[in-house]
Amino acid sequence: MVELMIEQWSQPDGSLRYLWSVWQGGKRIGMGEGAVKADAAERAGRDWCLQTVGQPPDRVTRL
Repeated sequence: MVELMIEQWSQPDGSLRYLWSVWQGGKRIGMGEGAVKADAAERAGRDWCLQTVGQPPDRVTRL
């Protein structure tokens, strides 16, 4: 199973960043740069999955 996780991080200046990571079999296999919006981070993570793993994520989890 391929899982895309979107994490929300608070920055020292009070702004938010959304980071994505892709997990397979309990191991992180990919990680991306932060985005200003969660939807943008999810799109980037989905694109990475399609290009690198060859399939969309089986599950998307927003933390």
